[in-house]
Amino acid sequence: MSNKALISRMVSFGLVFVFTLALLAPTGASADSITILFVKPGTSGDCSSWENACDLQTALTGAATATEIWAAQGVYKPGPAGSNQVTFQLKNGVSLYGGFDGTETTRSQRDWQAHLTVLSGDLEDNDPIDDNGIVTDPAAMAGLNACHVVNAAGLDSTAILDGFTVTGGSALLDNDPARNCGGNGGGMNISGSCSPTVIHTSFIGNYARNSGGGIYVSSGGNPILSDVIIKNNRTNTNGGGIAVDVGAELAWDHLLIEGNVSNNGGGLYIGGSYHTLRISNATFTNNLATSTCCWTYGAGVYANMGTGGHFVMDNVVFQGNQSGAYGGGMHINGGHPTLTNAFFSGNRSGYVGGAISMQQSAADLVNTTISGNYSDHGGGIWIQVNPNIETLSVKNSIIWGNESPASTSGTLFNWQIWMDSAKLDATYSDIQTQESVVEGTGNINLDPQFVSPVGAASAPTLDGDYHLQTTSPAIDAGDNTLVTTAIDLDGYPRRMDVSSVIETGNGTTPIVDMGAYEAAGLPSAIVNDDQTVLIGAQVTLDGSASYDPLNRTPLTYQWSQTGGPTVTLSDPTAMRPTFTAPRVTAGTPLTFTLVVTNSIDQQSTPVSVVVTVLLPLYIPLVVNH
Repeated sequence: MSNKALISRMVSFGLVFVFTLALLAPTGASADSITILFVKPGTSGDCSSWENACDLQTALTGAATATEIWAAQGVYKPGPAGSNQVTFQLKNGVSLYGGFDGTETTRSQRDWQAHLTVLSGDLEDNDPIDDNGIVTDPAAMAGLNACHVVNAAGLDSTAILDGFTVTGGSALLDNDPARNCGGNGGGMNISGSCSPTVIHTSFIGNYARNSGGGIYVSSGGNPILSDVIIKNNRTNTNGGGIAVDVGAELAWDHLLIEGNVSNNGGGLYIGGSYHTLRISNATFTNNLATSTCCWTYGAGVYANMGTGGHFVMDNVVFQGNQSGAYGGGMHINGGHPTLTNAFFSGNRSGYVGGAISMQQSAADLVNTTISGNYSDHGGGIWIQVNPNIETLSVKNSIIWGNESPASTSGTLFNWQIWMDSAKLDATYSDIQTQESVVEGTGNINLDPQFVSPVGAASAPTLDGDYHLQTTSPAIDAGDNTLVTTAIDLDGYPRRMDVSSVIETGNGTTPIVDMGAYEAAGLPSAIVNDDQTVLIGAQVTLDGSASYDPLNRTPLTYQWSQTGGPTVTLSDPTAMRPTFTAPRVTAGTPLTFTLVVTNSIDQQSTPVSVVVTVLLPLYIPLVVNH
């Protein structure tokens, strides 16, 4: 999967918090009991307007409940150099919004992607940064940085951080109490059963000596994370991107966790027992679990949850991650996770479990694809459990093309799955074996015919296209009764029929495919509704809703006129060509047909739109004499 495709998965979704705002008043702007404070970097006004903006720390200190703080683009620091204990302290009932250019009159006018609003812990201005003030290498940060750029303690969901980039935090462990940060949460520290709301925000270039370089969650907190990027953060122990300690109930949505580094859980670490965790629509790429002294666990995720943990992930991608020992994509210790619409490819581990390694645990895999991963043992999956206590359940899934040349034992001896005493319950799945088909209803052992797979030895890599070709034996070969979601990993309907394929699965048409991606065959041409226009009017034909179900883009367009007096289209290959309605007999229909072609030269079925031309309505002028 390309970086472009990964970014497309991160298009802003998430929660929307609605406040009714009136026109901005000139003094401490207030509307419907909500006060708005305006901040710009380096200002010292009374916060009442953009012209009288104040500094962010000033606004936060004076903010009361039911306050919005609007922050213009630029870099904000929690205090001057000299003490690393300074921080931006969130408050209940106070909402921080970034992404303004400093002229807006409504919150909907802001753009947090165009107008970067940076909260930086680089107090001494001596860290490596880019043009926007974002730390580029947290391992090279110099001097004394803020312990926690943002701090949240004992808060609820009314404490909101929305539209910022958090960078340059450095949570040290130090014998000097004046310098000691506790070692956790360089970017943001969330403690004391705390549940703030964090959306449209990035944590980039932060460090923690112990856990949670980007974000650290402790004491049973339940923060809301949606549309959040965790990138290029580091720790020495757990959770380079995010670390969660002690039991918590979490539901996170639309995350990009990329390029983070730690000994364990390069992207995400989950520790302690009795967690309830659900992560949806998340991408874990290029994370690293590395150490010069010790075993490493889970480059993308290390879930160390104990027997009481409940862990659910759906619509997730693990790609290009690398661990020195256990779990290139994910390592699970305890609990019994469920993964649906999951994709593991191009991950590597130096010892066991190229994609996933598990100890005292096994997983339920539903419509999951594991391919192109590499490890010494268990190129796809490696499981080690006490005898007869765990079962790996594989449903409607594909495990194929993983490599582990050093594997020499295990009850399922091949490169795809290594187990010592766990049980395998596989149904309607395509699992590559050295023997015949894996025991279980509906299983096959056939090349799934991915569009463009990459050899496992090239891992870690983001390369390859693991959608199914239209000739794949995995199409229409699953079991409809096992389907738990309405969409596939691309967001398309989970059950789509490919008419050229003979159905071999279980259920009524359409039958679900095996794997994370549903094959959908040809692109679809979609045109605007039929139109009625007057002679001389300019008419626009619209094919912009056309799509390829597997994103094989760009699409090319070919319009043709198939009925009525001939007209000249402005550009027959345009998405929206135009023409002038001709002078014809009233009620004359003109018919136009569109065919779209995807990037691999597959054409859609032609679709047509009818434009009916009418005469103008003339009302005679009656003059009374």
